[in-house]
Amino acid sequence: MKCVGNTLLLIIVLCATAAAQPKPQIRYVGITREAALRCLRWFCMGTAVTASPGDQVEFWVAGTNLAGVTGIQFQPPDGIEVSKIQTTQDTVYAVLTVSKDAALGKRAFIVTSPAGDSNLSSRVGILNISTFRISNLKIDNVANTNGALTFRVTFNYTDPSGAVSSEGLEYISDLSFAGHFSRYMSVKKFNPDGRTPGAKAGVMSYVMSYADSYTNSYTNMQRTTLAEFKIRLGAKDGRESDTLQAVF
Repeated sequence: MKCVGNTLLLIIVLCATAAAQPKPQIRYVGITREAALRCLRWFCMGTAVTASPGDQVEFWVAGTNLAGVTGIQFQPPDGIEVSKIQTTQDTVYAVLTVSKDAALGKRAFIVTSPAGDSNLSSRVGILNISTFRISNLKIDNVANTNGALTFRVTFNYTDPSGAVSSEGLEYISDLSFAGHFSRYMSVKKFNPDGRTPGAKAGVMSYVMSYADSYTNSYTNMQRTTLAEFKIRLGAKDGRESDTLQAVF
């Protein structure tokens, strides 16, 4: 074939532009070790998790668009090593190693990915590095009469400073019920039994009381067949304990 005259060769190259990936969003966090919570897709009270200097703990972040997460960055970053990151679309798993000389206090964090950084965790979860710890939550003396539920909580505590046995404490508690999905949240000052001033370890106990009148949404607590109780303690100096849970 012979071409006569000017020939115009037009080559059109179409570039397919990949849709921008959404940034990861974190909703709450959990931690897995003895007497602690692992919360993935459900509400976690306060969404704070506690570790002590020298601890190695499994750390979970729940949210959306997390499959591409490649890192977790704490603020401030010192004293925490992150390893063994595994991801799904709605969870990030990692192992955290807290150095023995890590500064105490609360750490916010973000998760990072090629699509960008997530929201800051300060509103949805924090890592609390504290030497104030509670464990071995037990519940007994349960009574459910006349629209009021009472029970005694007992737990061990350790505090190298000896301060929490002398100072005022507050408890942050969450009680939910099977049968009618009722939930009570409370933050109160309290003075549990069993504290010896200056003691660095011991056993505390306290009688909890919940009544139907605390909520306008649900009544007839006597229909309750199963209750789940969660508690975290806060010290006067700002330190927080672990969050413990028990079903009874």
